[in-house]
Amino acid sequence: MNQIEISTSGLTLEDVVAVARFGAQITISDAAITAMDATRKHIEELANAKEPVYGISTSFSSAAHSASRPGAIAKIANTLACRRHGRPG
Repeated sequence: MNQIEISTSGLTLEDVVAVARFGAQITISDAAITAMDATRKHIEELANAKEPVYGISTSFSSAAHSASRPGAIAKIANTLACRRHGRPG
């Protein structure tokens, strides 16, 4: 069975097919983990900033003019992640 490494350079279509159709195992490179940690830190800083940031510390679409309540950001992120994976949020 193949092993696919998720790195900062992305995946090929062949990599996705190997995982989705043939059960290839995945690993995540140290560089990718470092990049994800940096991104998370940046998003958390934006979420906690005084200035609202669309889709991070605000709602979306027509409700974007209003800031999300404290604690609501995590719920929004969880709901979006669940919807992306076909689960109810």
